[in-house]
Amino acid sequence: MVGYFTGGAFVICAFLKPLFPENIGPWVGEGGINFGFPESVQGRTELLGPWFTQVSILIGVGFLIVTTIAVRALLPKMKNSRRLAQGAAKMATTAFPLTARREAGHQLDQV
Repeated sequence: MVGYFTGGAFVICAFLKPLFPENIGPWVGEGGINFGFPESVQGRTELLGPWFTQVSILIGVGFLIVTTIAVRALLPKMKNSRRLAQGAAKMATTAFPLTARREAGHQLDQV
């Protein structure tokens, strides 16, 4: 989620740059580096200028692609671990039926 949010933020900033050319971008000044809309641009220097749109789109799309690749790589592993957990729970209920009934009854009492 963080990768998608970050990638989307970069792309949105790239599309906002033509609408607010003097107010959006990476700025450096007394308070350090600020990305996006600084409170005040006085005493600050914009780092990328007209290149901000292209760089921001590349970084944003890069975040989106890398996050998608990571999710696709991790999803099968997460499904397998879920199957293992379900199998272990099923095995526990068949191996210890009395304990499983007590826990089920206890869980019903809590609800």
